[in-house]
Amino acid sequence: MNSILGKWIKKRNKSDFVVLILLGVMVMIVAMPTGAKQSQKETQTQEQKEQQLQTEDSYKEQLQQQLKELLEHMDGVGKTRVMLTFSDEGTNLLDKNVTKDGNKN
Repeated sequence: MNSILGKWIKKRNKSDFVVLILLGVMVMIVAMPTGAKQSQKETQTQEQKEQQLQTEDSYKEQLQQQLKELLEHMDGVGKTRVMLTFSDEGTNLLDKNVTKDGNKN
């Protein structure tokens, strides 16, 4: 097989090798992945994240409003403010009830 390849190479001149090299480079360029596909995927992923955050925010606001209305309709509860947290970052806060006269319970 080496003799066949050797004979074929001897019959070719420099211009044939240049053409082969150029063809190889063209094949490599066509086979290379483009950044456009990756940027589209990144854009879609980012849009999905934004949509998910908007959905979570609207869900959170809806739950806060429902809880606020529920609490305000209870006997002994006046005007309320409600804050919900969906995730915990490890922060510990001490919360105490405070009456209008400033006494802590």
